[in-house]
Amino acid sequence: MSSFSSSGVPYIVRRHCGTYYWQAFIAGSSRRGSLKTKSLAVAKQRVGLALQKARKRWRKDDEEGAGELVTVKDWLKEWARRQGVRVGLKEATKDHDAKLARLLMEEEWAGIQVRRLRESHLRGWWRDFSARCEADTVNARLRVLRAALKLAEVWSNGRESSGEARAKEADSSGD
Repeated sequence: MSSFSSSGVPYIVRRHCGTYYWQAFIAGSSRRGSLKTKSLAVAKQRVGLALQKARKRWRKDDEEGAGELVTVKDWLKEWARRQGVRVGLKEATKDHDAKLARLLMEEEWAGIQVRRLRESHLRGWWRDFSARCEADTVNARLRVLRAALKLAEVWSNGRESSGEARAKEADSSGD
């Protein structure tokens, strides 16, 4: 049973205790945050800024000059940052993952834009790296690389789908 109900206003929901929350689909997930009010009029005033802050936090939008994550190195940094704040991971795991991400950032292909990264960029590196290192070392770095690239994929798909939703809203409001 959900303790939230629709307020009749887009992006605003009401909790059973009367407090209003914003709710939106950001970065591939439904997100929600308190507007810290029990007044619908005040909630309407606050929802725009709250959504803007949420999008900046979860999607790294460049609406206010924040740089967009473009290269493999950028996504490795972002993945390591997110791993560092994850609840439930041991500190040793967080440190090890950050170290692996830093080592991958030093590779020559780390400066390539994610959209332009191809299998051929990684095939030679993987062949040379696996020839001189143990399998568990190679697998650990591949795990980190896959996770960072998956984060980039999920983020870009969420951004595209939210852009498509905005375009559909604009089309429907123009009718």
